[in-house]
Amino acid sequence: MSAIPSLPAIQEARLHELRSQKQRPRETRESADPILGLAELTRHLDAFEGPIGLDDLRQLMARLQLSDDELQTFTLFDACNYRRNQIRRTEDYELVLICWRPGQASPIHDHAGCACVFRVLEGTGEETVYVPESDEPGASVSYRPAATSCHAGGALCASFDADIHKVSNPGPHNLCTLHVYSPPLLEMRTYDEHCPPVS
Repeated sequence: MSAIPSLPAIQEARLHELRSQKQRPRETRESADPILGLAELTRHLDAFEGPIGLDDLRQLMARLQLSDDELQTFTLFDACNYRRNQIRRTEDYELVLICWRPGQASPIHDHAGCACVFRVLEGTGEETVYVPESDEPGASVSYRPAATSCHAGGALCASFDADIHKVSNPGPHNLCTLHVYSPPLLEMRTYDEHCPPVS
């Protein structure tokens, strides 16, 4: 019986596929036409073969137009932690609405082999990017905040694979962010500030 590959091995293989794939010419790639609603967005995402590159994800999310009530059934909050509300997941991508009460934050994390673009739909989000404390050979790896930026409604943020960041809602209003990951986010490494990563 053959061994079942581990999640990191699967993600690494898919990351290699994502990095090595050649972008196929598509009408949607250069089009500036708006994408009207979730159903049309998922049709565009489904048209790709294999993992979707970061530039394509960014372009599609920038063109997206949503009605005020389209995400109502997915807009669910949790009193204690930010809440991930899955809209659609396939072998090649995952679409998630994340809802944040004031003061809620993600852990410091990377995306373990995924490209990710998110768009702020409501409220103002804060993103803090982290970098290694030192690049000295043999030094223990720890991380420090390098930059923090605020993103209001309509803003796009993108990250890939080993990019390390934290997203939070500094308040005082609720925050809703629409995320697309390709391939789906099967796992992520989390970090403590000034400490090595935790798998």
